[in-house]
Amino acid sequence: MKHILVVDDDNMNLMIVKYALEPIYKVTTCESAEDALSLLENFTPDLIIMDIVMNGMNGIEATKIIKKNDSWKNIPVIFLTSDSNPDVEIECLAIGGDDFIAKPFIPKIVAVRANRILELYDLRHNLETELMHKTLLAEKSFDMAQRDSLTGLNNRAYSEDKINSYISSDKLGALFMMDLDDFKHINDTYGHLAGDHVLQIFSDSLKDNSSEDDVICRIGGDEFVVYFPNMKNNAEVAKKAENILSNIIEKTKLTEFADEVSVSVGIAFADKSMDFRSLYRNADKALYYIKNNGKNSYHIYQESKDKRDRKNAVDNFDNVRKMIESRIDNTSGALNVTYGEFQKIYDFVKRYVGRNNKPVQMLLLSIDRNYNTDVSEEEMDTAMEYLESAVNVSLRASDVGTKVVSHQYMVLLMDAEPESGDVIAERVKKKFNDTNNIDNLDISYSLHTFMNE
Repeated sequence: MKHILVVDDDNMNLMIVKYALEPIYKVTTCESAEDALSLLENFTPDLIIMDIVMNGMNGIEATKIIKKNDSWKNIPVIFLTSDSNPDVEIECLAIGGDDFIAKPFIPKIVAVRANRILELYDLRHNLETELMHKTLLAEKSFDMAQRDSLTGLNNRAYSEDKINSYISSDKLGALFMMDLDDFKHINDTYGHLAGDHVLQIFSDSLKDNSSEDDVICRIGGDEFVVYFPNMKNNAEVAKKAENILSNIIEKTKLTEFADEVSVSVGIAFADKSMDFRSLYRNADKALYYIKNNGKNSYHIYQESKDKRDRKNAVDNFDNVRKMIESRIDNTSGALNVTYGEFQKIYDFVKRYVGRNNKPVQMLLLSIDRNYNTDVSEEEMDTAMEYLESAVNVSLRASDVGTKVVSHQYMVLLMDAEPESGDVIAERVKKKFNDTNNIDNLDISYSLHTFMNE
């Protein structure tokens, strides 16, 4: 039952108002503003009906005090008044009054006015509660959209924006790109739950070695990056890398796979001319170096030492396919990425075809140099970005794409009939040619249809 406080120094008015309200509401009365303020110390009514002209403190003065108190300020106030001066009404509204009842009043009018104000406040409260609930849900959804579900770390989209913001505001530091050595072996030997456990342990290790300003991100699979703003010299990054390497060993020493967990780290420094992608490419080159020179260590990118030769000839499609199916993790030559994630996609598609007998096309797109031309590494990196963009805008959301090497992109075309593969490939080629502004480059492609074996 709603509780109404009625304040008036006229005892007859109190009796009439109480008579009008009491069948519906609990009513407390008092004869002065001072008594009303004392009562509010002990309970909070749902509504106050306040006379304006009283002995001692008047109703306007009392309402000003009520509206300044955090505990009382949201209590609605209806004024009782025999004063028809519009200035009084304006003042009452200005201090937070909700309505007026003119004296002499009709009891039923008092009940109707009180009920209307209480209904309005209930409606406002419900709307505010619903809005707050939806706001919290939206904030939670936004936060979840920024985070990796397994580790709770930031995802790539959020991290890329944050790191770009740091660089543009001159918070130049070092990007650490890391992955777990031979992680596929852990998944194959101990199961995917154990693999997830290792990823969570590693993410905890990164948190232990990072501060609130650092950006920690799980890119995907067993690949992580951390951006340390304001870290600018080799000694600092070397110490940090050593701490991360030793910490992950410490955290896994009591697990069943203690001797099988190690981490490789590629490190690159940011400068004002960079964005996330260019910084990421440099860190990736450093990681590539350490992956091919012993693993379980770190390497700091140096442009003069880490440029790699690129082959002019495109590896043929069958060779790429055979290398994937044979699950070769450490390769030489043009293939310069690990195969953990791509193998998972490939295995998924084979299971998909086997279970559903659905057509799947495998499309390998390659960037070719025209004969006897010279294209720099930076130009080739840029061309690869154009190719990835052409794929993204030309294919459906259900298709899966992966960068295989520095100049090749593999796409799995789900539910694609054999005759549609060439159409899709030509569409990607056209989009690439429309956007690419680097001379002497072209796109070639090969297609393979998965069969239900």
